[in-house]
Amino acid sequence: MRTRTHLTSMLTLQRILDTSVLFPSWRKALAKVILYVKSVKTLVGTKEIFRSRIWARDSRVAVETIADHKLVLPDDQRRTVMMVNAICRRLFLEVEVVDIARENALKRIVLWRRYEIMTFPTLLANTGQRLQGQMTEEKVDSFLSQIAKQEKKKYL
Repeated sequence: MRTRTHLTSMLTLQRILDTSVLFPSWRKALAKVILYVKSVKTLVGTKEIFRSRIWARDSRVAVETIADHKLVLPDDQRRTVMMVNAICRRLFLEVEVVDIARENALKRIVLWRRYEIMTFPTLLANTGQRLQGQMTEEKVDSFLSQIAKQEKKKYL
């Protein structure tokens, strides 16, 4: 028979588990969510390369200027990644961020054809539900809360 203090301590523990912001290592993630983003090739600077032409009649040093590019996430997608990470940590969901621009061509084709991911960022749950385009904090929170509730029902 459970006493009142035992039930109170169980309720307190459940409240702590539900409202905890930290993601403890002893608690498994309820579900996995994948966030697809697309980085953009951005001009970072230029490089000068000195090349000597030994095979020519006159040995000159040629200077070539080459543009230096990097793949960078746009600001709105970077904010979305940080927001989704914070909400997933609060709801005990595991998030995987996949940058489409850094994937190989075969994986990109599979994602476009199979999952029909054309707009970025796209949030895809393991249940097949998705959230695409501009994401506000309210949209993402309600979407991920719904997924967390569905997963909690499986374990209870």
